[in-house]
Amino acid sequence: MLSYVLIAEGSSDRALLPFINQCIRKKYQKDLNPIFAIFNSIAPKPRTILDKLKAAHALYPSANLFIIHRDSDNAGHNNREDEIVQAASKIHHCTPYIPIIPTTMTEAWLLVDERAIYKAVNNPNGTIKLSLPRINAIEKIKDPKNLLFDLFRQASGLTARRRSSLDLFECRQICAKNVTAFDRLENLGSFQKFSEKINQYLSEFH
Repeated sequence: MLSYVLIAEGSSDRALLPFINQCIRKKYQKDLNPIFAIFNSIAPKPRTILDKLKAAHALYPSANLFIIHRDSDNAGHNNREDEIVQAASKIHHCTPYIPIIPTTMTEAWLLVDERAIYKAVNNPNGTIKLSLPRINAIEKIKDPKNLLFDLFRQASGLTARRRSSLDLFECRQICAKNVTAFDRLENLGSFQKFSEKINQYLSEFH
């Protein structure tokens, strides 16, 4: 069995789990145990990558793999990866780890699948044509979260007043679970880099 722990920036980044599982399932068909790291029992709550790694080693000692999330934001993919590598280098016998660094943030990966967006707002048969960005433009969007939330509102088909009742944060989680357009996702550079690292790890995992 492969047991991995997602060490994310925030609780909303649980949305990455379906993407990670999909990447792994392409190469690994045995039992899979995904864990989303929760540090509520640690005081003070860890904030830095290093502190989160230390806490994860204490809380999840049997994990085979840590997947460490950072949004690239304005820092860029390479700088974020360097931050992760430097933190891990300070851990004695660090559990194997893989960075996961969406450009510019997690929500960008949810912009690939129109039907998943409809399902997220409980309107699976919606017919409103959504203005999804072209695949080669997704990683250039400065605020993909704002765009995604706007698309949720559009896809709901609700009036402006009723749109305020949408739980956009819950919609994000539902959307992630319903993404099936992985052929489009694989055209994103940040996803390609993560997928390559997963494949390399699995080629050596027994």
